[in-house]
Amino acid sequence: MAPHSTTLIPSAKWNTTYDSSARLPTKEHCVKVRNLLFAEEEKASPSDGDHSGCPSDLSAQHERAILYLHGAKDMTRDDTDVELDFRQESHFFYLTGVNEPGFHVIVDFTAMQVYLVAPTISETDVMWKGAAANTSELLQQYDVDYIITEDDMGPTLKQLAPTVIHVLDTTDTTALPADMLPLLKQDDLRLALTRARLTKFPWEITALRRAADATSHCHTALMARFPSLFSQGKITEGRVAALFTGLAAACHGLDRQAYVPIVASGVRAAILHNTRRSGLIEPGALVLVDAGVEAGCYSSDVTRTFPASGTFSAEARTMYAIVLKMQKAVLAKLKAGTWWPDMELLAMQVLCEELVALGILCGSVDELLDRGVPNAFFYHGLGHSVGLDVHDVGGSYLFTEPLQPDMVITVEPGVYFHGAVLQAWSESVHRDYFDWVQLDRYRSVGGIRIEDTVQITADGHDNLTTAPKEIADIECLMQTSEKHVDLFSVSFPTSPASTTTGASPSPSSASSVPSSSSAFIPLLSTRA
Repeated sequence: MAPHSTTLIPSAKWNTTYDSSARLPTKEHCVKVRNLLFAEEEKASPSDGDHSGCPSDLSAQHERAILYLHGAKDMTRDDTDVELDFRQESHFFYLTGVNEPGFHVIVDFTAMQVYLVAPTISETDVMWKGAAANTSELLQQYDVDYIITEDDMGPTLKQLAPTVIHVLDTTDTTALPADMLPLLKQDDLRLALTRARLTKFPWEITALRRAADATSHCHTALMARFPSLFSQGKITEGRVAALFTGLAAACHGLDRQAYVPIVASGVRAAILHNTRRSGLIEPGALVLVDAGVEAGCYSSDVTRTFPASGTFSAEARTMYAIVLKMQKAVLAKLKAGTWWPDMELLAMQVLCEELVALGILCGSVDELLDRGVPNAFFYHGLGHSVGLDVHDVGGSYLFTEPLQPDMVITVEPGVYFHGAVLQAWSESVHRDYFDWVQLDRYRSVGGIRIEDTVQITADGHDNLTTAPKEIADIECLMQTSEKHVDLFSVSFPTSPASTTTGASPSPSSASSVPSSSSAFIPLLSTRA
């Protein structure tokens, strides 16, 4: 029959590169943190008069308050001289945009000026790693007011004459003058940074969209090429992870993963974080790939589950449809003002209803939910915040406050048949709520997770993830792709959506791309 009509490839084309040298407007982060920090202090110690959180009023109330952070340093592995790949501490990057080792930052909250302290580079380091950028270059590259040296830091602090220095409890303060140490305050800064990072500015959404675009492309390419990999014999889960990371680097110039890729197949897919990836993938198994790239320190987080053979078995199809129904139910309700615990309950209710309908669970849905029985199959949270870290700060607020516009979160329901977990339930007082014979039909499915990263908006959400997830779309992609196309020689035009803060492609424009058009589907080379 004719190929199923799908929107496998959105009209917005994949990015090829990410410009990590672009100057980020991070000073607005400093202002945001300052306002939140002072507002929290005002709540804790209310003063006379109504200051309304106005920046000028807040500065007057907190005269001579500064912030100090020391960025990450180069590290080596254990007791060797082998360097570890450098990645900046996320709070420091949030305030400075600096992804280089050894820097410090001082933020004068009174004048709202940012002092970036450049590290001292020895002649030996210059020989091994090259010369550091000069003051003019640093001012062009970073959104700061002054560049000073480490030798200048002490005199600068004396000139600022702070009465309080806000630091984190993890901040290395050994570079501060001894007479400044009594002024350190560790109580409030982490809360202000957490609050600030929970919602994103438009340029941050753009960075997150770039990461999601590249990640979606890598997932799509893996699915498209996967069936033909078995012509070379069985492959390991580790090789799949290597293919994913290679795609991100070769096609998008993104050589850092947001987290260690999780690849699991068959019964191992019930292991939530299978980072060992040592198993062989059987042709009839489902393959779960939970992987995302990082673009300019901003993360992505996407999971797709697909059949290694290119066709879902009857049991896998049934369970996959349940997980997709769980996710769609939640996505239909997402918008600012929604309470996340209600979404977790909704997902669990859909799962429970479907398992009762299949005869796997026995009893009323209300009773099963009240006793937590569906947790035997879905035993992790529905999602988390995403930003500079894949499990970004502020996740606890998802359970204490309604969702806000410009939060970026994941929606990742799953169904798992974990032998040890089910064994524990079979030996519990709840064992009679299960039809174990019916359940055994589905054990070989292992685990299924579908995860998208979405931006919360005032009246809904913007799904940043574009990798296919409908059963028909996945099977069409895996069964009709031209396997001779070499992904590593394919060019991908820059996406208009990924260079602005615009919305995702409209359905009408996306549906105009034929699902069977291999010219638009990036594939893995047969050399992989």
